[in-house]
Amino acid sequence: MEESSHKNLRDLSSKAETLYSLYPFENWHHRTKEELSSARQENHQVVVSCSGGADSIFSLLLIHHYLNGSQHCIHVNHGVRGENSEKDASFVKEFCDKINCESSILSLQIPVDSNEGFLRDKRKQIIRLELERMGAKYLVQGHQKDDIAESFLWRLSRGSSPSGLCSPKPVQKHGNTIFLRPFLTASRAEIRNCLKQLAIPWREDETNNSPRYLRNRIRAQVLPQWKSCIDRELLRGVESSRDLIEEQNDAMQVWILDSYNHCVKGKDLSIKELQKQPLAVQRGVLSEWFSSSNIHFTLQNLSEIIKNIQTKDKKKFNLGDNTRVELGSNLLKILDPVKDSRAFVANSFTYNSVLFLPDQSSIAVGKHFTQTDFESLKKQKKVDPRFEAWICFEKIKSRSFVARTKNEEDRYQKLGSKGSKKVAKLMIDQKIPIHIRNSLPLIFNHLGEILWIPGFPPSEKFKVDHHSTKVIRLTYSPSPT
Repeated sequence: MEESSHKNLRDLSSKAETLYSLYPFENWHHRTKEELSSARQENHQVVVSCSGGADSIFSLLLIHHYLNGSQHCIHVNHGVRGENSEKDASFVKEFCDKINCESSILSLQIPVDSNEGFLRDKRKQIIRLELERMGAKYLVQGHQKDDIAESFLWRLSRGSSPSGLCSPKPVQKHGNTIFLRPFLTASRAEIRNCLKQLAIPWREDETNNSPRYLRNRIRAQVLPQWKSCIDRELLRGVESSRDLIEEQNDAMQVWILDSYNHCVKGKDLSIKELQKQPLAVQRGVLSEWFSSSNIHFTLQNLSEIIKNIQTKDKKKFNLGDNTRVELGSNLLKILDPVKDSRAFVANSFTYNSVLFLPDQSSIAVGKHFTQTDFESLKKQKKVDPRFEAWICFEKIKSRSFVARTKNEEDRYQKLGSKGSKKVAKLMIDQKIPIHIRNSLPLIFNHLGEILWIPGFPPSEKFKVDHHSTKVIRLTYSPSPT
């Protein structure tokens, strides 16, 4: 780990000038140059996202020199690494002070077990709010060549469209903000060599080495093997492929938007017009239609709808929480949300009691059992996760409980899983019908932590283990209707 020291933080502005001579403007990605030149000439606010890592320090110093110090810096402290997160924030603040760069240190309260997707979404959200507050037009990020290769493999393994495969893009517009990634032309090794040569410090995030995250496993295990098998410069080839895919994707988007304008009929889509287009364009038109209506969808959703369009099957599709699409003879329609009176707000109850819910279902918290009792029942296969859960009483630290239906922010780490997921996503993956999803109770302790969701294993955090001396039983009796 390269650590901050007062000695290494001296003369950073002069080091930025030398760094710029090592990696001048002509080496930056060609698609970002026009935007950056415009920003400099018209004095638009440019913000650099800086974690304190090598890539973002590299980008911060180069942008600092190019804009003559007029940029602003944003750092997001997730807090998930405890003291090290605080050190990252302090390092970035001190670094910015040394180069006379204004900075915003933003803090997030994130569960320790959060997955990389959740962290990324929350980081984007808080940065977007800060950019709106500042009225900033540009956000510079420090992505580099290795990120292209990692993202390509990561997305390829999960199924991705051409738009996804050409990520990260050098220029990407989102709302009123333009994201710029000028250093996709540099490799991770080049960046670190430049910083080491000039004794410029950075912070190393130890979680980048954790095998818990897929991207880290790709970086540590797959990329080195891939590079060793290729008889030429791998990253240069991947960079070139990304550029070509983006060019083709841009051309496809022109076709898609033209077709979209022909297909849209008010709020609906004309099936007859949609069927005139190739499958790839149909997929793009559907994607544009859903996005314009702020509807979340998956590639699987698109494929299922397109398949039924080809077979001319009339059908209704559930895309997620209370979002339905109807495929008729002539039109594809987004249906109004179903009003479900079975959803309910928080209800409190206590140990050794029964709570009756609005839909006539009920939750009971039973008396204490010993771990021996629990293990005996497990061996007899008398534990049914659909209707009961066994929780370590000592870990709950409470005799009061709360039950309510889910909301969009709820996350749950079920027993045996490596991280938490959104409850809505878990229920969809479990193929729980929408009318049940909207009424199924979530059971919390007094701190707002989910203990159990009927139909799922209990929480990993509150599981019974060899340290448990007292075990309580939660039971759920569904509505008779």
